[in-house]
Amino acid sequence: MQPAIPLTPDEQLCEDVFTLDGQVGNGGFAQWIDNGCYHRAFDTQDALTTIGAPWAADMLDQVLSVLPTRIRAALMTRDVNTLLRYSITPKRERRLEELNDRYFDEESVRGNSGSVMGLAVAYARLHRVGLR
Repeated sequence: MQPAIPLTPDEQLCEDVFTLDGQVGNGGFAQWIDNGCYHRAFDTQDALTTIGAPWAADMLDQVLSVLPTRIRAALMTRDVNTLLRYSITPKRERRLEELNDRYFDEESVRGNSGSVMGLAVAYARLHRVGLR
């Protein structure tokens, strides 16, 4: 098996945004966390700001604030072992559901071109990011 070709910075940025939007659209922020996608949370926040969705980056900050302190610390140090053992409590899941609703409300107000996916696609086109 050949080693994977590393993504370019622009490809990684799009991957982070597409993953967040897909996971949240399919099962909410809890799914994004449960599927382990949040290990790139800070990179994803930067990506959201870069594509012109600072509101989504701020919301992601609120999502991270729902997590216990030890998990936020593990994100900072990229301690994957600690991150993989985390599961969401019902109380935290209720808060994440509130944030899901806010995310979808914000998306509907902004329309297609101002949505996270719309901004990400525009960024990908502008920077000629291809899919592999």
